[in-house]
Amino acid sequence: MHATLPRDSYPAPPCCRAGASTLIAAEPDPGGDSAAHPPPPGAAGAAAIPAANAYGPGPDTAAAPAAASSPATAPSVPLATLSAPPPPLWPAIPAGSDTSPASLGKATHPGRAADLTDAAAAQLTALGLQRAGQAVLILDATLRIAHASAGFEQTFGYPPAESLGRWPTELLSGPHSDPATLASLRRLLRHPQQWQGEELLYDRSGRPRWASITLTPLRDSPHRRLLCLLTDVTRRKAPEILRQHALDALAQDLPLPALLDVLCRETGRIAPDAALAIFGPANPDVQGEASGRGPAPLKLLAAPALSTSAALAAASAPPASTLSGLTAPFTRSRELTGWREYHARLAAAGYSASWVGPLSGSGGEPLGALVFHYADADAAPDELQHSLGEVCASLCTLALEREQARLHIHRLAFYNPLTRLPNRRLLAAQAGRLIAQAVRARTPLAVLYLNLDRFKQVNDTLGRAAGDALLREAARRLRESARGGDLLGHLGGDEFALVLPQADALRAAASAERLLAALARHYPLDGITLTPSARIGISLFPEDGQELDTLLHQADLAMHQAKDSQRPAIHAVHFFRAEMNRLARERLALEIALREALAQPDGLQLHYQPQLRLASGVLRGVEALARWRHPQYGDIEPARFIALAEQCGLIDRLGLHMLDGACRQLADWRRRGLAVPAVAVNLSAHHFRDPALPAQIALLLQQHGLQPADLIIEATESVMMDSDGGTLDILHTLHRAGLRIAMDDFGTGYSSLGDLCRLPISELKLDRRFVADLAGDDRALALTDTVIRMGESLGLSVLAEGVETDAQRRRLQALGCQLAQGFLFARPMAAAEFEHWLGQQAEKRPR
Repeated sequence: MHATLPRDSYPAPPCCRAGASTLIAAEPDPGGDSAAHPPPPGAAGAAAIPAANAYGPGPDTAAAPAAASSPATAPSVPLATLSAPPPPLWPAIPAGSDTSPASLGKATHPGRAADLTDAAAAQLTALGLQRAGQAVLILDATLRIAHASAGFEQTFGYPPAESLGRWPTELLSGPHSDPATLASLRRLLRHPQQWQGEELLYDRSGRPRWASITLTPLRDSPHRRLLCLLTDVTRRKAPEILRQHALDALAQDLPLPALLDVLCRETGRIAPDAALAIFGPANPDVQGEASGRGPAPLKLLAAPALSTSAALAAASAPPASTLSGLTAPFTRSRELTGWREYHARLAAAGYSASWVGPLSGSGGEPLGALVFHYADADAAPDELQHSLGEVCASLCTLALEREQARLHIHRLAFYNPLTRLPNRRLLAAQAGRLIAQAVRARTPLAVLYLNLDRFKQVNDTLGRAAGDALLREAARRLRESARGGDLLGHLGGDEFALVLPQADALRAAASAERLLAALARHYPLDGITLTPSARIGISLFPEDGQELDTLLHQADLAMHQAKDSQRPAIHAVHFFRAEMNRLARERLALEIALREALAQPDGLQLHYQPQLRLASGVLRGVEALARWRHPQYGDIEPARFIALAEQCGLIDRLGLHMLDGACRQLADWRRRGLAVPAVAVNLSAHHFRDPALPAQIALLLQQHGLQPADLIIEATESVMMDSDGGTLDILHTLHRAGLRIAMDDFGTGYSSLGDLCRLPISELKLDRRFVADLAGDDRALALTDTVIRMGESLGLSVLAEGVETDAQRRRLQALGCQLAQGFLFARPMAAAEFEHWLGQQAEKRPR
């Protein structure tokens, strides 16, 4: 991929511009202005420019800026950027001079050597250039090459057969030659004088080379000729150019990725056979092995020259920074611990060789790595690339340390230095965006103001170091407990704030209780165990304010109301408005009551609703349903306390409580000879994400002497369609253990026939909404029939919920539905009441 590029596709760096040359020495203009030397007859004048010919394109008509310079100073002539040949006639030949082809030398046609038997050869010999390794050209009156030394072929790769009789610009200029310099060159030829400059040239293979160029008139020759000396200065000039471009980028204060991208691209332009990549610390706060934490991870910062597949491989599997002990400038990646996998990945992407150079900070700590990549497995950095690598290393170090300093300043300005949480300034900026979004979407928003209890006592008793440790631990717990979209900030001291988007009063109260629960975990500190606690004030947008400062102030007032006097834990959360405080207190009281109920075997009662076979009326089993009657609050709806259990993290305990109670009751019925075939228990989505669920169920069955077939586990359709792969694994584990699994509320989700085929279920529970519409809705009737047929085809039983009328029963039976439950047969009953119902059903059957 990085073979030498042809000259017409190699991108010249921005430094290759007209006027980049420097005039080193200039002789006085002996001829004055061009008026003293009129063009020969037939010439169109100095300004006339011929069309393109066999040797290259015609020159541009743009006037050179140097044309207005004084006669005593010759303009810069960037020879390497000429895109067109000069006029075929020598503009300054005096009238009457011999202008025949013989007098101009024999090199007026390509491939023919010039006659050097004149004074020019003697002058070259006197200068010692004929046999030296110097790249030397002698240009004839038409500026074609009349003589090329062996050094020219060695440096630029053109043998005499290809160079003689051709313009140097045709051979050495690149794709970005500047036509405007052509006029400057013609002026120089009208007033021959010595000139020296440095320009970017291209050799025969298209490889860029910086050259020092010296032009000297050969005055002792009977024919006007120009001596051109070319010295390759790439090894000196290329690093200078690279450094200048990087410093320019630094001066422009470019972001770090853009700055490193400039380094990689400029290096690739100078040395196109290697693709440079730059790695830096994945976490700018960690400085690798110097931090005492072991090798720090790296991340790819820039690699514009790598292919897409190679860049993806480099970014997805960055190596560890194991470079601090290296002494060599570059080492093969396959020889470095932690880089062998990287070498294999890049080799698979087309880069068979990669050489790694360390990047070290000013204190010697490892910062990252430079990596040169090659398509050839035997390639290695040459002298030029070593030089470029040294420049890149120093500039990368400067850029990375500048970035670390910038991040440090940013943290000081926007983050609390102790907890590394956003301070009030950053919190205000981020909250402003959330409030603006809430205004546009007309959604609620809540602000929580949290203050730790007894923090001053910890500071005064255990010291400030212990207080700082407590603050860091509190910040960590708050950060872990906050939702993904919540904003958490440290306002200073022992005060924190949270901004909760899309949060109404109930969600804000639930979040506050979750934060308090996280803080209340024991924390060992200086030989003692602390149990942190806090008070939280809550304000709501837009009722309590529409700006963060106002909302924070109202929440602060509410927090101080919560701290006033020695109130119990139920008052730890306080709303700015009295009505919200009442609701929050009621909710917290209900949560406390639910915790107490779950701690007692009979705290919640289980009621049982029969499930019958439609064809025979025989009991298939019962569904266990939780009911809660509190001595103070009375009967509490299942929808309310189940939602509360999910919000405050009690849903796992509630599910196990129901499983244990249902298994205990079924075992008791079996011991007393009551024919109850099975019991069904509905579990929430949270249970099916717990890998311990199968073991917990197996233990309960063993404790109560039941078989897996005695228990039916119900899960809603949304749970079955959960994208979490762990949910499906748990369902399969339960199914393999012999438990029956029923899909509850079928028809309300988006499962398909393909989904049903892969799910380990044995039963579909038709949602009660379909059953309710059977009598008057043809679509409900068609959908019910479809579900029943689908169940038959998959070998699944179908149970209809919510059967309340005899007409619904007859319609379901006509459609072929096998099972049903609903008020038509029996309401959910306590265990004793169900036993009585069961006895009545036995008496009704014919003997």
